[in-house]
Amino acid sequence: MTVIEEKIFYEDEGVRVNEKGVEILKYYFPIAAASKVIPWKEIKSIHTDEELNLDRLSYKGWGMGLSDIWWAWGPNRSQVFGIKPQSNLVIEIQDAWPRCGFEVHTLPNWELAKMLRRGVQMYGGGGGGSGTSTSASS
Repeated sequence: MTVIEEKIFYEDEGVRVNEKGVEILKYYFPIAAASKVIPWKEIKSIHTDEELNLDRLSYKGWGMGLSDIWWAWGPNRSQVFGIKPQSNLVIEIQDAWPRCGFEVHTLPNWELAKMLRRGVQMYGGGGGGSGTSTSASS
């Protein structure tokens, strides 16, 4: 049996991006192997935390803060240690709640957002309509 490897476009400690979509790692922490896979066609919008103008109570090291965002494990995002702005992305999924947030480790978050928005356009994202960030300029 031949195993076909997927082409990985980007990968760091918190996220893996390939031709199938976005895989948020450590999403269901403390179950280390439990990640959330979001196919390109299900992505409605992609935002940086600056674009959303999130306040301190919207963030959480893991889980849900006082917002509609479920955060994957991210020790740099804890209110105790201070929030590291400009390092988080939030993905909204078609017909799903809550939004999914994660930390970007090796690129500026706006750069990965731009890459993901292009992926949504190329691989059939559901966004496309007016008012979504999948078509926003960066």
